[in-house]
Amino acid sequence: MHLGGEEWQLGIVISSFAILPLLFRPFMGRWTAAVGPRKAGMVAGLLFTAAILLHVPIASIWLLIPVRMLNGAAMA
Repeated sequence: MHLGGEEWQLGIVISSFAILPLLFRPFMGRWTAAVGPRKAGMVAGLLFTAAILLHVPIASIWLLIPVRMLNGAAMA
């Protein structure tokens, strides 16, 4: 599927996947210790699944950026 957009927007979409994990990772260890690794894994898995499913109805390159950020946050 072609969403349109220009070449420079591709860099924004790709880098949006890496922005939130860089910000979240310092806090993830503390959060995982507080809620437990099993619950943290379940939350991460649900967020990751939701992000993957949200890729399907995307109709604009600009709507893809927050979905990619959610995907990256779930990977953190």
